[in-house]
Amino acid sequence: MKFSIIIPTQNRPELVAVVARHAMRLEPRDYAVIVSDNSTSPEHRQQNAEALREHAEKPNFRIIHPPRVL
Repeated sequence: MKFSIIIPTQNRPELVAVVARHAMRLEPRDYAVIVSDNSTSPEHRQQNAEALREHAEKPNFRIIHPPRVL
């Protein structure tokens, strides 16, 4: 069974890193983790990217950025 885990975040790199780490440890691995990064500045977006770097190249992990701050 395929499913997705959606993680919304805004300016909390430490918290999103913990949540993503736990989500990526789930078994079985037939799922996708999608982080919706709603950062309010380029600096915050960079901090989130650095916090999520360990997962960035995994095939079931994705970071998306809404077109505007929600």
